[in-house]
This record gives sequence, structure tokens and C-alpha cells, in this order.
Amino acid sequence: AGDAAQRLATQPHRHRPDGTAADTRLDRVETLSTPRDRSGTVVRFSIEKIRAAVLILRDAAGAPLPLGSAVLSGNGERATVGYDGET
Repeated sequence: AGDAAQRLATQPHRHRPDGTAADTRLDRVETLSTPRDRSGTVVRFSIEKIRAAVLILRDAAGAPLPLGSAVLSGNGERATVGYDGET
């Protein structure tokens, strides 16, 4: 059992941050690390606070824009419309 546990301990481990707020942006959503024998690892994720909003885009008749539609904001940012016109 000890030999199997040793092999498992030095295998790559996948790390994902849990419980991040909707108003944060991560530099990545997961990373791999491989600890040395009889050691641990510290994994750091860069978290940036942002101001987020969800817009519901509708056409002239009031219907949500179709899923996958490409839109362009007034400042030139591109976005893709999601379900129910959300972007």
C-alpha cells in the first residue's frame, strides 16, 4: 500500500479555485502541479475584482437576439450573445 500511495503522491494534481464571486476574474481556471517526494505544493491564482453586468439584448420587435449572434459595443468590444439574449 505504501508504494502505491507514494506513486500517487508524486503524480500531477489538478487544482481549481472554488467559490469565486461573479465580480472576479481569474488568470486561469485550473493548473497542474506535481509535488516532490514527501512535500506539498502552494498554488496561487491571480484574482482581479471587476465590475460585471449581464445585458439582455432584444431586437426591434422585443425578441431576444439569437444564440451565437455577434455584437459590438460602443467602445469596440466584441461579444457573443448567449441564451435568452444575454451577454
